[in-house]
Amino acid sequence: QKAQEWNFTLERQLPGKLGARVSYVGTHGGNLVNYDPINVPVPRELAPGETPVQRRPYPNFSNSSTGSMDLLRFIGYSNSHQLQTELRRNYSNGVVLQGFFTWQKTLTTSEGSNNSFGGLEMLPGTLTNNASTAQRLRDIYAPDSGLPTYNLSFNGNYELPFGRGKKFLSGANGFVDRMVSGWNLSGFYYWRSGLPFSPYYSTRGSAILLAPGKTGILPTGQRQAAQWFNSSIDRADLGQPYNGQTFIQRANPLDNDFLNNIPRNYMTGPGFYNIDSSFYKIVPIKERFKLRIEAQIFNLLNHKNMGLPNNLGVINNGIGLARLVQFQGKLEF
Repeated sequence: QKAQEWNFTLERQLPGKLGARVSYVGTHGGNLVNYDPINVPVPRELAPGETPVQRRPYPNFSNSSTGSMDLLRFIGYSNSHQLQTELRRNYSNGVVLQGFFTWQKTLTTSEGSNNSFGGLEMLPGTLTNNASTAQRLRDIYAPDSGLPTYNLSFNGNYELPFGRGKKFLSGANGFVDRMVSGWNLSGFYYWRSGLPFSPYYSTRGSAILLAPGKTGILPTGQRQAAQWFNSSIDRADLGQPYNGQTFIQRANPLDNDFLNNIPRNYMTGPGFYNIDSSFYKIVPIKERFKLRIEAQIFNLLNHKNMGLPNNLGVINNGIGLARLVQFQGKLEF
């Protein structure tokens, strides 16, 4: 595997003690791994002369599945473009505020694992007339399912004004100063847009394909846990006519051996946000030793973030943890 990266950054001190930074970061990956399912079944009508039993190039070996008869090919590639921005403001009373925003577009052929998004699709003619590898790679070149388009975060820290040299109890010393000084309050907010996904997608083939002119993507205001996308399916396998449904069940099960026409990672799932906070104190012990006592609250609002929908467009699971409070002590030296 190999990677190339290039970047360009502008930094500027703005009025009002604001510091700003804008960066562009580009990356290119090459020689990425792809799994090639070399022993998948071939539809009978596309493999003349084969008997119904022997529909694979290597019929004496197990059919391609996870870890079975897949060829590792280091031919994949990826490209990423990122715009990163940062604003920072320091206040004289001990408050520090930072904000970050990132826009990124990352397309790849090789994210994921075997039997998910790392495999080369089986196209009509792949095994019978040697469909080009370049075409097979182009068909899986799509957004990375683990990278959102937008990320936004804010964090702040406030050193409480108590203790020697501070606004309150500035004359404290000894035990009193050790008890009231060094306390800090911090908070962190994080939001990201939804992750890319595709219902019914499979590198090994699928019984479901997109209806002509349909995507299944609902308008933003209509997406909810009970129906994130339009999952209506026409049962062509039962002889029912197409009446405008989003997806169609293949009528010929032999066609399931090849990938459907559903693009990889063309839908977007629910977004995610979280707020954490902490209250901590730094206690100097000696010149090189400090004790940090801290109370942390994760998911302060106890907000439940939705996971990705299933193939029926329904979201039944959440991601992230419920509110968690923990206390810790740490010796720093």
